[in-house]
Amino acid sequence: MVFESVVDPVFRPLLGLHPFWAVLIISLVLALLTTLIYKWFTDQEKMRGLKAELKGLQQKMKEQKEHPEQMLSMQKEAMQKNLEYMKHSFKPMLITFLPLIIIFGWLNATLAFQPLLPNQEFEVQAEVYGSAIGKVEMIVPEGLQLVSEPIANVQNGKASWLLKGEEGEYLLQVKAGNEVQVKKVLITSQQRYEKPVQEYKESSIRKLTVQHQKLTILRIGSWQMGWLITYIILSIVFTTVLRKLFKLH
Repeated sequence: MVFESVVDPVFRPLLGLHPFWAVLIISLVLALLTTLIYKWFTDQEKMRGLKAELKGLQQKMKEQKEHPEQMLSMQKEAMQKNLEYMKHSFKPMLITFLPLIIIFGWLNATLAFQPLLPNQEFEVQAEVYGSAIGKVEMIVPEGLQLVSEPIANVQNGKASWLLKGEEGEYLLQVKAGNEVQVKKVLITSQQRYEKPVQEYKESSIRKLTVQHQKLTILRIGSWQMGWLITYIILSIVFTTVLRKLFKLH
C-alpha cells in the first residue's frame, strides 16, 4: 500500500510504545504541522480584521432586534464576511487533506485491532453464496493448528473455524466445492496484523474474516476508545493550545 511505504518508516518506531502514547505523539505532531501550515498559508492580518468585523456585526444585530430590515441587511453582510473568512482557511485545508488521509489509513491499519498472539486461539469465518454449498473446508499450512474440525457446516451462509499457531505469516486456504480462496494471516507479539477482512469477486466464497479484538487506546470508566476518538480528542486539545500560542485567527 502507498501509505505504508510513505508513513510506515516514520511512525513504525512509535509502535514500540503503549498505543496511547503513540497516538498522543502522532496527534501532537500533526496538530503542530497543520497549525504551522495554517499560519504560513493564511493572511493573519486579513483574518484578524474579518473576525473583528464579524464581532462588530454580531453586536450591532443584538442592538437592532426591533428593526427587521436592518437586521436582515446585517445578516447578509455577516454571511459574506463568513464566506470570505472560510475562503482564506480553504488553502491550508487543501494542503493538509491528503497527508492526513494517508496517515489515518496507516493508523487504521496498525492501531485498530489487537494482534494475533502466538498460540492464542482465533476464529476465521467464511461467508459463502449459494444454498447448495453445505460444507466448507479449511486447509492450513505447517505451523498453524486447527482447534476445530477442518470441514465446517454452512449455517445461514457462514462457516467458521478455530485456529492457533506459532509466530509467523501464513496463507489460509478455504475450499468451497471446486473453488479455493486464500487469506493471509500474521501471528506476532508486536503491534501488527494483516487486514482482517478479505472480499472476493465472482466467487462462491464471498468473504473471509479473521476475528481480531478491537484495540482500546484509552479507557475512561466503562468507556473504551479506539484510535480515532482518542486522536480527535487529543487533536482538538493540541490545536486549541497551539493556535492560542501562535495567536492565530
